[in-house]
Amino acid sequence: MHRANQNAMTEAQASQLCTTYGAEFRATKGNVDWWRLPDGTFLGVKKLGNGLAEVRRVSAEACGCS
Repeated sequence: MHRANQNAMTEAQASQLCTTYGAEFRATKGNVDWWRLPDGTFLGVKKLGNGLAEVRRVSAEACGCS
């Protein structure tokens, strides 16, 4: 059984979080929107369904983005 995802937020909140940190939208790969932060790392917004999303910060290499 899955336990509740405590990092989940709405997709709108996730997008707002990305823009708050100065991230620029770059691409959608599958169910993940990738946003580039000013320091060159990326925020991945994974769409979980039902309007919810989870945000993770990763390196450019980890997301396959540039």
